[in-house]
Amino acid sequence: IDGHALMVRGDGQVTGRMLATQVKGGASRFRRATAGGSGWTFWSDNDHWHYWLGYHVPVLVVLVRPSDGAAFWQVIRPSTVTEHAKGFTMVIPSSQRLDASADEQLLAIAVNERGLLESFPAHCAALPPSAVRVLERARDTDPLPTARLAEKLATGRAGPTLAVRA
Repeated sequence: IDGHALMVRGDGQVTGRMLATQVKGGASRFRRATAGGSGWTFWSDNDHWHYWLGYHVPVLVVLVRPSDGAAFWQVIRPSTVTEHAKGFTMVIPSSQRLDASADEQLLAIAVNERGLLESFPAHCAALPPSAVRVLERARDTDPLPTARLAEKLATGRAGPTLAVRA
């Protein structure tokens, strides 16, 4: 983690909520443009993915373009990454500039999201007691994968076939 940003509302009110940032720069970060030019593909290893996913506040990956200093971001969450055997990829959208236009979106992330481990109780609240008992036992052995499973099961209740496929 390269930094922490304390979120302040447009009226100057300090929220007490934070975002963590992982900043990556250099021309090489912008060589893997997505099809259609809608952003750039970011790759990292599983160690970083697990660290960022388990962090206690939401984590943003920020790409800084050296030619003009423009910065673009994406939040780390299971729904924004594609997992691979040796790492993960995610799209950093060219529409998500890290500037004043992102204020409301970033504030919503900081206020409404918690780290995956901290969200475990909320995810369990949406599940049947029999599933929660199994998840709680598994959490003692391997907390992060268990929290990821709880998140998939809880969000999948609205679309059961999605949870089964995931």
